[in-house]
Amino acid sequence: LCKLLTCLPAAYPLGSHTPLLLAQFRPLLGGAEGRAGGTEAAEIQGLVGAHSRLLDLLLQRPVHSFRPMVEQASPLFVAACGLLHMLVEDEAGATPKKPGDARQLKTLLPLVTGCARLLERALDIVAQKKAFRAVIDVLPACTSLLAARRKACLAEHLSESTSRTGRDPECAEWAEAALSVQSLVGAIFDLRHLDGFKAMAAAETGGDENKVSKNQDATDEPSKKKAKKHVDLANSQATGLAYQSALFVELDKLLQDASTPPAGCAELLPLLLDKFVIAYRLAASQEEASKSFHSTRAAGTSSETAQLVRMPTEFWMFLKFWRALKPSLVQDSADSLARCLVKLWECVRAHGAYRPREDPHLQQSKTLDECCGLLLQRLESGKNVDSPEWDGLLEILRLDASPFETRLEAVWGAIGDARNSASGKEHNAASRFAVALLHTYAGLADLSSCLGGLIKALRKGTSTRTESFMSLTALWGGLESASAEVSMSSSASQICSSWELILRELKKSQKRAEPNGVSWASTLLGHLPSGIRPVELSLEPLRELLQRTFLVMSELESVSPGLRLSLCCLGRKLAAWDLPQLLKTDAEDSADAPDVSVQAAVGLEDLARQLAHWDLADVALTPEHVRASLQWLALTEDTQSHSTSAKPKRKKSHTDPVETIQLSRSQVAAVVLKIARSSAANGSKLLKNREIQLEARRAICAWLPLVTSVVATADETGCGGSSSSTARDSQTGKRKSKNAGESNLDLLVDLVVPEEHTCWLWLAHQWKLQASAGRHSDKSPADPGEMWNSVVNLWSSSTDAILEPEPLRGPVIKKLLGFLQKLLRETSQDLEAEHGKGNYMQEIEVLAGVLGGLQRLSAVPLQVLPEGLGIALLEELVRSVSLACRSCHISQAAGGPALSVDAVECQVLLTALACLSAVVSRIASDTSSLPSSMIEEVVRLFKADSNSALEVAKLLAGNALSMEAAMAVAECLATLVRGLLRLRFAGKTEAADRKEVWMVAERQTWAAQLVASLLAAHHGSNGKSKKLPRVLAKLEAEPSKGNQCVLNLPALQALLCSTGQHTKSEKRVALQLHLASLGRSLRLLLALLGQTGAG
Repeated sequence: LCKLLTCLPAAYPLGSHTPLLLAQFRPLLGGAEGRAGGTEAAEIQGLVGAHSRLLDLLLQRPVHSFRPMVEQASPLFVAACGLLHMLVEDEAGATPKKPGDARQLKTLLPLVTGCARLLERALDIVAQKKAFRAVIDVLPACTSLLAARRKACLAEHLSESTSRTGRDPECAEWAEAALSVQSLVGAIFDLRHLDGFKAMAAAETGGDENKVSKNQDATDEPSKKKAKKHVDLANSQATGLAYQSALFVELDKLLQDASTPPAGCAELLPLLLDKFVIAYRLAASQEEASKSFHSTRAAGTSSETAQLVRMPTEFWMFLKFWRALKPSLVQDSADSLARCLVKLWECVRAHGAYRPREDPHLQQSKTLDECCGLLLQRLESGKNVDSPEWDGLLEILRLDASPFETRLEAVWGAIGDARNSASGKEHNAASRFAVALLHTYAGLADLSSCLGGLIKALRKGTSTRTESFMSLTALWGGLESASAEVSMSSSASQICSSWELILRELKKSQKRAEPNGVSWASTLLGHLPSGIRPVELSLEPLRELLQRTFLVMSELESVSPGLRLSLCCLGRKLAAWDLPQLLKTDAEDSADAPDVSVQAAVGLEDLARQLAHWDLADVALTPEHVRASLQWLALTEDTQSHSTSAKPKRKKSHTDPVETIQLSRSQVAAVVLKIARSSAANGSKLLKNREIQLEARRAICAWLPLVTSVVATADETGCGGSSSSTARDSQTGKRKSKNAGESNLDLLVDLVVPEEHTCWLWLAHQWKLQASAGRHSDKSPADPGEMWNSVVNLWSSSTDAILEPEPLRGPVIKKLLGFLQKLLRETSQDLEAEHGKGNYMQEIEVLAGVLGGLQRLSAVPLQVLPEGLGIALLEELVRSVSLACRSCHISQAAGGPALSVDAVECQVLLTALACLSAVVSRIASDTSSLPSSMIEEVVRLFKADSNSALEVAKLLAGNALSMEAAMAVAECLATLVRGLLRLRFAGKTEAADRKEVWMVAERQTWAAQLVASLLAAHHGSNGKSKKLPRVLAKLEAEPSKGNQCVLNLPALQALLCSTGQHTKSEKRVALQLHLASLGRSLRLLLALLGQTGAG
């Protein structure tokens, strides 16, 4: 049949043959009826391909040639959807999965799409009511198709977050089938059916279309006829005779039928609502345009019409779906039903259908409140933190916050009582909703009400609820950002009222037993001030409230470090607004109350002392101690000794030995470094908490210039104790000499320059993405781990912070060069041992990362580095270039294709050449300020018979690199040569003191030899030339003429004869190719010889 159809003319009528053609699909119908029909799923694949081809040929013919009836097309679509659903269920339930199931699905999807198009063609030629009824009859099939699509896409390990937020999973194979179903469902809301829906909406929402029609112009006959039609439809809807009501009857059946997949209903209802809103607004815009064209009166001039306010028709359709869905939501706890409601509200919000001011009977706000209560009731029945109900509450919150005003305590209680999901993700749906709730009330300038509900939920909840809240790190981050929003956008009374509310609970917290000895009120109050951004109008209220809080803290038996750190940081922010001491008046200077800046300094010092003398302090160390220590170091940066004459009195029950110990900045920095560098707990309480070590590393990377300054100063003065034994020696009056081992600066360098290969692999990948602007999508290497995340992020985005502290520049480069030297030695051994096997690629990738780090440190002035370190830097870079050339030759010998510019070997070569060129160019520019020995060493390295520049030139002469890669390498080589040929004199700028280390004739001869090496043919075992540009074989270099390199270019006649072609056209094409190759070759030479001065 397929062959016959291709032979028939396009206009050939197939009307009499349509039943016979469509009868060919009966075997497929038998396969869809189930296993009892005798057709197994494995046998269906052979039938589907032929049927899809036949259906596609039929649909390619014009409508007057092939016009099926609805009774013929509808059973085919239902059968195809049933067959697809059956295969998806088989694939999902197969253990193990059958390898042919995926191929069967891919083959069947075009058939389903074709059946949908077939039904659409049949609907275009039938009566209005019949077309509507036909689409209603296939809604169950559409539901099964949508359910199968969702299950198949989720089975392909797509993102689960898209399914929880109400968005369809993206599956390219199902896109066309989904679009065809959407088009078919959209036929329900064709323009010829919309009048009935509008009349039903007018009858149910209390509108009077007849009353509106009387306000029209009496001579407007079309308006009178249309109004009469609306009245008739409204009356028929009242008696249940409107055919559009069949849609809602069918939806009720689908939702009540146990055999209907809930996932399909969850996809169908939002799709119907979206199609209705689009069609309704399109019809309304066309109607409005028609009125403005025919009428000469302005719209809305009648006062009676203006007074007629009715609920939006779009929201009326949502109400119909909500009433059909509500019984199932109450009785069934399936997530798919809740997801359906979430998508419906998302559609309402996306189209702006929620307009409560246009609702005189408040049906919209009542529905919103009812949905909020139902979702909250479902959450209280034991849902987890990733249930779709949280997304539903979030959609309601985005529309209006009023449903939550009387439910704040219940909402916070549900958040605290929600079960953790199996994924264990930190930022789950419940956390997202909690953060959005805080921000919403912050935007309403009513954050205190939201926190009041949270306090009531915590006060009345169990210890499990409290522990659950304490573990929600995203919630506390949201509280800090909400407090920042309130402090900057509203008056101080808003943030102060929230503060005082928590402060009252803090006073009561000592009477209650809290889990782990941590008060939830202390945690709340610890995060609220962290986000406050003081402004000029809020300084005095915040200062007075902070002083009262310090007074309350002095009366408490214990205060959490997080609370004290937060208040001290706020005190520092407020102190930044204070006048300098010289500008203060006598009244301000003699105030009895201690200043908040002094109290903040005392609090930070106490926390830093507890960390520095951890073995004497009877406290449990936390990450807040580390952060407080760095804050104290920043506070005392300008004044090395902090005056404590204005310290407030402390309430002590016994003598605290820690308070009598003198605290030094070097001790604090040494302990923080010890925590960050320790690799194991070693049984001490200092390192039992892994979070302390992570925080120490994050703090050091964030405050790297400050830590470097403190450590370098301590090492110079010889008083940088690195353990708590220094504190005991200072108590007994003993002095301890500096440890002969590693200094604290060495420990800091060991932290900043990791030797883990995973770190440099990750950095090489990140730098490659940055250089290519994200165009390359190579598989990302393994994450370096949370212990090194802060360090690699420092190298990736904040390299300037490493270069800023001058004492750190030399040691970091020295440590990185040592690691590079070790890596070059290991990689060279692997290249020799595994020649041609390709097992050395990981070492090459690590080498690319290390060279990338050196490239970012190449901006360091050479004058600040020791002379030996600068020479070692040059030597290691030269070795890196040589090793990169070797790896390129090995890749060529292995028989692989020419290396592209993105190849790892080429990237290593380009990076090493770029670093070497930068260093040589800086040496050439600063010859007068650099020692003569460094310039002489550079000349010696490159005057050798086998130097790195000649190796690169020989590599370019071969065919190991692609043309793009060769041009990039040639540009880097030209930059290197340009800098080298400027190295002539060394020493001072005066002519009498200058020393010529490289004669002009020697430099020109060296350049000529370099060009000769570039043009030298690289012959293989068969004696044939393997040079990259073909025409380079015709170029002859004569380096025997001293300091000149003569290039004998071939004549055009010789090029034409070498083509081996016979006809004129063939010779012309061959000549063009040869000339293009010659042009590329000469551009490569010009890139090398440009501005070098070589003859």
